[in-house]
Amino acid sequence: MHPEVAQHYRRKNSMSWLDIKVWLQEEKEKILNAYIDEIYIIDNLIILKLKNVKYSKEFLLIIEPGKRINTSELKIRFKDEYIKSSSLWKSILKNCNITDIEQYDNERILFMNLKCYEKNRKIAIELLPRGVVAILDDNNTILLASKYKKMRDRIIMPKLKYILPPKPINIDYDNITADILKNLLLNDYNVVPSLVKSLDIPPEIAEAIDFLCKLNNKRVLELTSYEYECIAVKLKELLKSALEKPKPCIVYRDSIMIGFYSFIPIQFYEGNYNIEYLNSLNETIEKYFSESFKSLLISKKIQSVANEIEKLKNSVEMIDRNLTELKSKKENLENVLKVLNELYIDLENIHECVRNRVKNSKWEDVKKCSDFIINLSPDKGLYKVGIKNIEIELDVRKTFVENYYTLQKSIADLDKSIRRALEEKKNIEIKINE
Repeated sequence: MHPEVAQHYRRKNSMSWLDIKVWLQEEKEKILNAYIDEIYIIDNLIILKLKNVKYSKEFLLIIEPGKRINTSELKIRFKDEYIKSSSLWKSILKNCNITDIEQYDNERILFMNLKCYEKNRKIAIELLPRGVVAILDDNNTILLASKYKKMRDRIIMPKLKYILPPKPINIDYDNITADILKNLLLNDYNVVPSLVKSLDIPPEIAEAIDFLCKLNNKRVLELTSYEYECIAVKLKELLKSALEKPKPCIVYRDSIMIGFYSFIPIQFYEGNYNIEYLNSLNETIEKYFSESFKSLLISKKIQSVANEIEKLKNSVEMIDRNLTELKSKKENLENVLKVLNELYIDLENIHECVRNRVKNSKWEDVKKCSDFIINLSPDKGLYKVGIKNIEIELDVRKTFVENYYTLQKSIADLDKSIRRALEEKKNIEIKINE
């Protein structure tokens, strides 16, 4: 490998328009006539669960705006607690049938046509930088989008017309010539960036041309007529090879994936690179993005667990507050019971006196039964006795013995509530520590 151009071989982060063409050749038939069974949204990922009755297939269509599109046979149970609400997407797309999927020109944009009962819908899938996924109606009006944006050249907002991003240039790659290249390539650039900017070709194609023509990424101004001819020939050869006889592969540098390609990236034959060839570009894309996909799912699961732990901790705090209140009530009632036991005969006599006076409708005379009576509630049939710094509430509708047993039952009920709360707290703490 030429040391002068090594710096240009950076990690590939998204599909090129060439990748999309090759991918569609592979996957279009499987997608056509499938219907959308479910929609999941995880951060920036839009995942459609598709069912194709014709092929008895159930699979996922994973769309990551600005990066990639691929199908997957993965069986994943997406949990509601870490998936963003997709109810609006479902209301528009669920059970829609996919009637067509096409690439727009040589662009990183696809359109998926849908038949949704009596309505026609379309999904615009943009894999270019800052791209979005938008659902459109018959008139190309935006119904819903993965992100709403105001950009210099267009606006992505509901109820507005969907406008395509501006296309940099239209190139007839099949009929490209050295003379055409001389008029198109930017002289102020080196060869690789000039090819990418001027011809709108994938960087990996530009790098392969640079390698095959032995240009060492020289300045465009330094190119000879022979080198222009070489560029034109190799450009057509590489594009033809990728489309007609694709060789899907992943390039590794020091065991780390740095790129996925639909053709043999000859520029990586030298140096510290390894190339793994796979059966399809779809498989290549899925493998290449698998680690980031797994990381996303794991992070969502971790966040879900963290949220659950936070809820459990809040539950423990609430139980602790409840326990404090229950224990305080129990302690107060136990103190009341202690006084009742110590002064049982005296308090029973007071209570009988109160009951007798109330029977004669003379609540105003109740306090004559004892100086310890401190409060009356005639409308509730209650009165309070204050003795030994303890307030004892008694019900005149019950005998003293019945009041006594009611107090004992209240203490027993509080004791049960405390035990249940402690058991619940223990179970929650076990869950937190799992």
